[in-house]
Amino acid sequence: MPGYGRHLQVPPQVLDASAAQSVTSASSGIFKWVIVFVGYMRRYATAFEEAEAVIDEVHPNDFFVQQSGTFPTRFTDFPAGSNEDRLARGQRIAQLALGPKLAQDPALVRTYRLLGGLGSHDLSAMRLFITALFEYDGFIAAYETAIDKVGSFDAHIEVYGDGKRVKIEYDTPYVKGLPVTLTLGYNDEKGHYTEKVIRPTYKDTYTLEYERLHACLIAGEPVKTTPEDAKLDFDIFEQVVHALARN
Repeated sequence: MPGYGRHLQVPPQVLDASAAQSVTSASSGIFKWVIVFVGYMRRYATAFEEAEAVIDEVHPNDFFVQQSGTFPTRFTDFPAGSNEDRLARGQRIAQLALGPKLAQDPALVRTYRLLGGLGSHDLSAMRLFITALFEYDGFIAAYETAIDKVGSFDAHIEVYGDGKRVKIEYDTPYVKGLPVTLTLGYNDEKGHYTEKVIRPTYKDTYTLEYERLHACLIAGEPVKTTPEDAKLDFDIFEQVVHALARN
C-alpha cells in the first residue's frame, strides 16, 4: 500500500471499489510523492500509442500458455483448506462489489471477474477514445467480450472515421513477443482503398509497460495509468453487470 511509503504497481486495479478508493486516497493524500502505477499493459503498446496520434475475449488462457514454451506447472503443494479459503474470499469480494443479491448469481460474478481481469485492460484502453457511457450523440461504441473454445485470440480496437479506419490488434499476452499491429484503412490520392499495416516493435507489452514504469520512477515521467484513471472502470463494470441483471 502507498501508506507504507513505497512505490506501488497494481496489476491491474482491484475488484472492490472501496479498496480502489483506499489506494487512490493514500496516493493523493499525505503520500503524494508515492507513485502508484496500474498495470494496463495494452495502453503501453507502441501500436496503441501511435494510434492515439493518428486518431486526434478470448480462448481460455491455458490453451495459449501450454504452447508458450515457458513449461508451465500446476502446483498442488499448498495447505489443506487453501482452495476453500480462496473461494470464500472471492465470494466476499463479489458481495462487496455487487451486493448480496447480485453476488448470488454465478453468471454475474463470472462476468464481473472477467471485466476486472482481461476486460479491464480492454476498457482502460478503450476509454481513451470513448467514455464509460459507450454512447454519444452521433456515434455508438460497441464493446464485445467472451471466452470460448476456439483457438484464436481476438482482441482489437477499431475506430471508423469519415476518412480513415484505424485498427489496433492484440495477440495473446501468454506467448512472449507477439507483435501488436496498427492497421490504417483509407483512400489514397487516386481514390484507391489502401491498407497500411504498422508493426512498430516485437517487444511485448509487459516489457514496454515496465520500461515506462522505470521512466516514471527514475526520470519522473508522468504516470498514464493512475489509480484515479483506473477507478473509472468501476463505473463501466457496474453499468454492464446491472444491465445484465435487468435482463
